[in-house]
Amino acid sequence: RLDYAVSWDNSWEWGYFRPTFKVKNRTYDLDDPISKGGDDSPSITVPIGIIDTGIYLDRATTWLEGYTQTFEPRLYIVYAADEDQSDFPIFDTGSITFDYDKIFTDKQFSGGDRISDTKQVSIGLTTSLIDEETGIERIRGSIGQIHYLDDRSVSLGSSVTKAMKRDDSPYAAELQMRLGNNWRAFAEAQYDSDDSELDRASTSLKYHGKDNRILNLSYRFNNKDPLIRSGKEYDDDIEQSDFSAAFPVSRSWDLVARHNYDITNTRTLETFIGVQYENCCVRISLLGRKFIDRDDLETLPMDELEEDKGIFLSFQIKGIAGFGSKMDSIVQDGISGYEIPNN
Repeated sequence: RLDYAVSWDNSWEWGYFRPTFKVKNRTYDLDDPISKGGDDSPSITVPIGIIDTGIYLDRATTWLEGYTQTFEPRLYIVYAADEDQSDFPIFDTGSITFDYDKIFTDKQFSGGDRISDTKQVSIGLTTSLIDEETGIERIRGSIGQIHYLDDRSVSLGSSVTKAMKRDDSPYAAELQMRLGNNWRAFAEAQYDSDDSELDRASTSLKYHGKDNRILNLSYRFNNKDPLIRSGKEYDDDIEQSDFSAAFPVSRSWDLVARHNYDITNTRTLETFIGVQYENCCVRISLLGRKFIDRDDLETLPMDELEEDKGIFLSFQIKGIAGFGSKMDSIVQDGISGYEIPNN
């Protein structure tokens, strides 16, 4: 796997112009070809041209005293040649979740087993409100869409999907708000104008104070086509709520908790509550957890999966040794922004 790129970066106070040229190569040496009669040593080289440009405008607001409003349009053009990749295996590659940031990329896949082919023009618009006294950005909102100049042919399967023949992508939007020193609010959505429906949406409210004082509230929705198994239809939409918190009760005692709920299938995905004691010499943590360990080979809804339970103990002598690192990773993964205390 070889990826080379050269870029010419021109930036000014009012904008930027950044053309880029890339060359990507994939070469495999396989024991057997992917399909009968195929190539067991497939190789391709794909040239990619990119133009990324935008301008920055601002003005003092007339409707909100003491704030500056920005206006930031962005244009992103990609030309990536189409090369046959049907003889390529798929080891670590999947589809990228679409959001506002993905509008401005030449990649449609994660991993390295596919090189995206696309001829596209992406247009985005961002506006923000900046506190003139502190320089803090209080609100930032963005919206954008990809316009395709030709159909795409490179995919993870053998068939051409509806998305590969679209003339444009769904609209993607995001909103960020800073509410005081410790509160943040986030929201994002993808709207499909072809089907006149909301594909994905999420919203969250976060508090992050001193000494690991954390509160996270979030909701997300993903509209997906139903699963058909043996002639029976299963709802495959994703609708979840998530609550997590960390709270120091005193200088030595902390509480942590999380509750992640699957609204679609009316069951808990993960819930835990724990307590931690720490002094100058040791750190002891105890956590009770109930969770569903998702099997990636499972194709039926979550109500077909069994629930696991566990009690986790962590003990560390500072600066020497300890055990229970798995518990630390559970808490860090489950509570956004949580930091494990240093030994």
